[in-house]
Amino acid sequence: MLSSNEDIANARLEFEDGCVANLTASRVSVERLRRIRFFQKDAYVSVDLFDKSGEAFVIKDPGSFKPGEVDPFALLAAIDRTKLEIPAGEPLTFELQAFLRSLRGEGAGAASAQSGRDALYVAEEVREAMRRRALQWSAR
Repeated sequence: MLSSNEDIANARLEFEDGCVANLTASRVSVERLRRIRFFQKDAYVSVDLFDKSGEAFVIKDPGSFKPGEVDPFALLAAIDRTKLEIPAGEPLTFELQAFLRSLRGEGAGAASAQSGRDALYVAEEVREAMRRRALQWSAR
């Protein structure tokens, strides 16, 4: 958008087990967000790392509801809503501190070297897909 590098990315990752991750990263957005949301068959979890807040919504008895046959008021009564405790501090600082501890041999880092390598591989695949898409658009 504004530079010769990727300024914004939106990627949909689909895993072999059926899990889907929608990722968005932007360094040009005027809105500062660092939000993580998890959706499961019987739960929804939302964490806002800027506000240091989070909530979990869990259906108490998921087997008692059938899709399309749910009374909204009965569903609200059947959901446990829990505030999550988010540790004070900056998450990226925690990550770097864990990395430094692991380099000093003082325990495991935030992720294993294998996980870090795998994440870098996925990031490079997303970047390459974005570049291929940009070339397709510019050829039109």
